[in-house]
This record gives sequence, C-alpha cells and structure tokens, in this order.
Amino acid sequence: MQEPGFPDPTMPPEMQERLGTGGDQDWNLLPGMDGIPFRTKNKEVHSYKEDDPDHLRPQVQNEVNVKIFNLGDAAQLEEYKKVLNMCAQALGRVMSQDVQYRPKEACWQVFLTWAVYFYEDPRETRREQKKFY
Repeated sequence: MQEPGFPDPTMPPEMQERLGTGGDQDWNLLPGMDGIPFRTKNKEVHSYKEDDPDHLRPQVQNEVNVKIFNLGDAAQLEEYKKVLNMCAQALGRVMSQDVQYRPKEACWQVFLTWAVYFYEDPRETRREQKKFY
C-alpha cells in the first residue's frame, strides 16, 4: 500500500497534486483502480475480497466543483486546462460551461462546473451523508 501523498506514476499530474488531501483536508487521496483515485479518511485502503457483497465494495462517488476562470490570467488558464485534461482522461466530467468575452478586460471568461470522480468505501460515504441528512 502506498503512503498518502506519495506520487503514483499511473495517475495524471493534476490528480497527484491533490494526493493526501482529496480537495478536503480531512480526506486522504490514494491510488485507486482504473486511474480513479481512492478517497478515504483512513491512512490506507481497506482490504476487499472478491466475494464481498456489492454494498461493501468501493463505489465511485463524485465531488462537484464550480469556478469562474479568467483566461487572461496565465495561472487560471493553466488550472482550467488541468481540469479539462482531467475530464478528458475520464477522471471527471464537465457538467456545464459558459464562455463569454469580457471587452473591458479584453479576455475570455469561463464559468465551469465539473465533477471529479473518486472511489470511496460505502461505509465512509454513508457516515459522511449522515452529517447532512
């Protein structure tokens, strides 16, 4: 098992930047399956067996993100490209995108909503959902 925060060469760089955080400081992001990382609050992934029932196997979950990117800013343009590349590699999905030209700033602006995919242990997912429902 790989330590949280240790780069996984099979994961794209934009996901490796988030290893150990999962976007939320309480989550650890670990190498998963098929390039999709495993997100857990534990330091390691549980052991799963082939004969585990489906409701105990890791499930794909998603985290929705929303941001306005100013494409005239080089750093924001790079972040926007990373998000699109991640989605192109099937690690996430663009949900909506609105592109507008801003004449006052003489640049393009993009309102983007996207989801990032993670595997999670269903027991942890249920615990997290209980906090909100």
